Amino acid sequence: MDVVIHAAHAVDVSSSLRQYAEAKVRRLDRHFDRIIDARLDLDVAGKHSVDPPKVAELHVHVNGGVVQGKVTAHGLREAVDLVTDKVDEQLRRRKERIKGHKR
Repeated sequence: MDVVIHAAHAVDVSSSLRQYAEAKVRRLDRHFDRIIDARLDLDVAGKHSVDPPKVAELHVHVNGGVVQGKVTAHGLREAVDLVTDKVDEQLRRRKERIKGHKR
């Protein structure tokens, strides 16, 4: 699975945060093995405030479509955690639907 992490100009992503986010996204393989690639976009919601909320958006390309999630949180690590949990739940439901349609 290819993982791309894209940060907007207003967001500084350290190497430790990049490694953390990539590890979290790679863990999505444990519930759904048909993942082609994933793209994580990190941004800020309000650019004019002192401590703007952080936005994490995750797009996962799978066989037959795209699963995506978008979360707003106070910190980047929290946003990454929440968006991976959201997409993980969607992938689990997708796998259950696929298994339910087999004979």
